[in-house]
Amino acid sequence: MRYLSVKTLLPESDTQQRRDLEEKVVPIFHLLPEQGKELQNSFYEDLLRTLWLSDFAADILHRLASKLSEQTIRFWYQPLTSDLIEAQVVSCFKAVNDQVGTPDDRRLRLYKLVRDYRNLFLLRLIFRDANALSTLDETMSELSWMADHMIHASIQYLYPLLCEEMGEPCVGGEPQHLYVLALGKLGAFELNLSSDVDLMFGFSQPGTTVGGAKEYTNQEFFIRLGQRLIKFLSEVTEDGFVFRVDMRLRPFGQSGSLAWSTDAMVGYYQEHGREWERYALIKARAIAGDRAAGNEFLAQIRPFVFRRYIDYGVFHALREMKSMIKREVERKKADDNIKIGQGGIREIEFVAQVFQLLRGGKYKELRNQHLVSALNACCKLALLPAEVVSELLQAYVFLRQLEHRLQAVGDRQTQVLPMCASDRFRIARSMSFENWTELTDQLLVWRDKVHGHFNDLIRDKPSSKQVSESDLRWVRLWQSSVGESDEEPEEDLLDQLSSQEARDFESLIRTFREVCIKKRLQSITLERLDVLMPMLLQKVYEGEIKVIAENTWARLGPASSIAAPELNVQWAGVCETFRRIQALLVAILRRSAYLALFIENPSALNELVKLVGASPWIADQLASHPSLLDELLNESLLYQPPNKTALKEELTQQLLRVPSEDLELQMETLRTFKQVHVLRTAAAEITSRLALMNVSDYLTYMAEVLLEASLSIVWQQMVDRYGYPTYGDGSPATHDLVVIGYGKLGGIELSYSSDLDLVFLYGVPSNALTTGERPVENMVFYTRLVQRLIHVLSTHTVGGVLYEVDLRLRPSGSKGLVVSSIDAFEDYQQRLAWNWEHQALVRARVVVGTESSVADRFQQIRADILQKPKSGDTLREKVHEMRDKMRAHLGSKKADNCFHLKYDAGGMVDIEFIAQYMVLLHGPSFSALLEYTDNIRIFECLEKLGLLADLDARGLREAYLVYRAAVHRLTLQNRSSALGSEAMLEHRALVQKCWLSIFGGEGPAEHSP
Repeated sequence: MRYLSVKTLLPESDTQQRRDLEEKVVPIFHLLPEQGKELQNSFYEDLLRTLWLSDFAADILHRLASKLSEQTIRFWYQPLTSDLIEAQVVSCFKAVNDQVGTPDDRRLRLYKLVRDYRNLFLLRLIFRDANALSTLDETMSELSWMADHMIHASIQYLYPLLCEEMGEPCVGGEPQHLYVLALGKLGAFELNLSSDVDLMFGFSQPGTTVGGAKEYTNQEFFIRLGQRLIKFLSEVTEDGFVFRVDMRLRPFGQSGSLAWSTDAMVGYYQEHGREWERYALIKARAIAGDRAAGNEFLAQIRPFVFRRYIDYGVFHALREMKSMIKREVERKKADDNIKIGQGGIREIEFVAQVFQLLRGGKYKELRNQHLVSALNACCKLALLPAEVVSELLQAYVFLRQLEHRLQAVGDRQTQVLPMCASDRFRIARSMSFENWTELTDQLLVWRDKVHGHFNDLIRDKPSSKQVSESDLRWVRLWQSSVGESDEEPEEDLLDQLSSQEARDFESLIRTFREVCIKKRLQSITLERLDVLMPMLLQKVYEGEIKVIAENTWARLGPASSIAAPELNVQWAGVCETFRRIQALLVAILRRSAYLALFIENPSALNELVKLVGASPWIADQLASHPSLLDELLNESLLYQPPNKTALKEELTQQLLRVPSEDLELQMETLRTFKQVHVLRTAAAEITSRLALMNVSDYLTYMAEVLLEASLSIVWQQMVDRYGYPTYGDGSPATHDLVVIGYGKLGGIELSYSSDLDLVFLYGVPSNALTTGERPVENMVFYTRLVQRLIHVLSTHTVGGVLYEVDLRLRPSGSKGLVVSSIDAFEDYQQRLAWNWEHQALVRARVVVGTESSVADRFQQIRADILQKPKSGDTLREKVHEMRDKMRAHLGSKKADNCFHLKYDAGGMVDIEFIAQYMVLLHGPSFSALLEYTDNIRIFECLEKLGLLADLDARGLREAYLVYRAAVHRLTLQNRSSALGSEAMLEHRALVQKCWLSIFGGEGPAEHSP
């Protein structure tokens, strides 16, 4: 015996422990086969360390040393694959089946063989773990793979034996098989050294057995098979057991049937499924038997586990689970339990699984049984800060490694820290600490961090004592308004109203309650309304006071001493805001989880009241697309739309989560993306966090990103079907189509309701053939491609329309082809295009396909057209004529007594026509005018070049910005672009003056302001 090896484990002063270790190890070492002793020098030290740590390992070696060989010991120094483990397990069963003897004899031999295999398998894992030869993930994965293959092989062995007794279960003559689902740690590939396995049994369809002496139902057969499987795995013999089996997570728990048909289980979860069962099923995995049928069942219940929309109603259940965890810790006095104790493994699992339940329906990355993968997904999706995830992962690895060391001592399913001094010392040393105190100090650090994050996750429900008197006033007002209280309405609130205002306000509340009654809402919805409505009424009231206060302070200065309660509340504003929110509430009453969203997140309710009070358009968007309510949870994102690069990256990531063959889901993803970012842009504009130019920039960037993504989707579909278009030499064209944006898209001036003026161009020969097995002419390819793109953009779906598309600016207008070759486009522009089509080119630019050679050709054609010399008189006459036609067709009439911002004299179109005329007139001499497509920079360039007086240029820019800002505001107020006849008089006068100075005559107006 080499004392040096013992000294590496035990201090010299601990003579008794060293002697005890020698007495235990020396006999075992002599039992090893000779060839094992000739292995590498480190084997002795590694084995010594293993036996010192684990009494269980020592016991296994005492009994099974003769089964070891140099080959098996070499496996201790390398990881195993799932396939290799499967081969080892299968060989156990094959060895017994090949033997002679009675069935009972073979069964007993198999019992011993699989238990010996399990024990040696654990011995190897303990050896590798004790000597830092494996990672935590390798240890858990290998043990989980072994369990998977052992359970599957056991079913394969037991099924034919039971068929001999009961007949074969069939449906329509087709044999039926059991499928086994793993939950808990086995489902997550996180099995412990001494874990039990949480299982559920299912089978595809009800039926009866055939070929037996007596007919049984399929359920009776599979119940019996399940019972035998449990006994086979868990029965304790002199050789131990294979796995402890826990079936309590099945439908109806211990009182439920042991095996269920798929339809019965799906029905159970639809009718009776509880939140804790969703929590448990996150880790469900089909591991044995008919795995295909098991996976089919899991696919059917996925909507139960992972709701498509965030279910904020689950917060109540999660809060109860959190409280239950805390109560269990207190009840069991589990301070020394690293699993269920404060800051233990269960709290880390809870943090990950909360986000899986809440967001798993939206993000498939979260539908992962493995805890580490789920936490990493939370970080990637920005659901948890990176530093929080890092701390949780480090704590998890530490706690799970410590758990393995605790269980390795005696093969006991324990997570409790030991009391025995010698056990503490060897566990501390096995965790690379000098003593127990160092280990527990580090353990305390990790547990404190975990518990802090656990506590931060879900806020505890406020107690009744925390409800202020102000809150109670609104509770009483709501109850009196719905007939649930004999008290009169609160005088200190309603005495500020005139009798008519009071009746209006109370009428709104009563009307809303009547709507709720008529809808026969579930009790949970009514309960949530009773909690939410007083909160909402108070927020609406306080929101109106804040608006008045801000207006007052803006007028009188911040030093004003006026207090909010002293302000004269505009109850008409309160009523209007409540009326808008009421429409939203009616839209979401059947999905009461959104009511829970506001109860759980008062800050989101604040944002709702602020935005809906400011914009009925936003109210309509939220009512039409309630999933947008999730955006109210993150104020920093809500009011800060991302730049174009971030937009593109975010959309790419979302589309990667959608199967490439699911066009419907891709279209919904595009629409949801647009809705989210349009809401963010509108919210930022309403709160003055984005200037007008930035708003149009964001809306334009969004359109470009969505266009590019939509084109990419349909391009891939077309290529899959027809192959690539080709050039004249037969080489494939991988990026040949360009999309030209005209109008507001081309001018980077999109508004919330703008459509897209588009032209599509390609560069390859029209009559060349594509490269696919079913080739078509390039012309046909691109025509079908654009038609599909228009379908993706313009089709009405559940999420609405992505964009209305206008193709009238293409060559030959509505009579022309939907897509043109670049040669045909050039020929048309040079020979056939009207003057107004050349005007449109001023605001045209490539929005998708900017890197293509076709894009370069388009830019050159545009420059050639805009720089072609023109007669000033002829050009002036044509522009004036087109403006008159447009105003006559679209502008307001005298009888309307209004000013249309876009089309009336002195409006936006006049400014746009001035810019286009000036570019067409001076473009041949000043190429700088061709650089920009937006009106603001065109006027800046005209001013810089001295082609427009400074005052006129600045005045036109200012008027144009004011008009555009007004259009945005009117859109957000659900109003048209027609204002009162006295609106914008100063700007209109300046625009008309500029028009007359440029075009002469009476100008385009029929009536002047």
